[in-house]
Amino acid sequence: MREVLGPEIEAELPAILAHHSADRVTRVLDRVRDTPPERIRKSKLALFCDLIAKIDRHL
Repeated sequence: MREVLGPEIEAELPAILAHHSADRVTRVLDRVRDTPPERIRKSKLALFCDLIAKIDRHL
């Protein structure tokens, strides 16, 4: 995760893993990794957090 999202993810990682399955986190991480840089508005971490939150809203 750090490789894709940067070291900032370390602080949020325990909470993310407590609320989401490893499979779900991996799928979102893959989606962030595959997103072209020009389509990312703020940062990869912001995109990851947004996508993980959207999954919660759709469940």
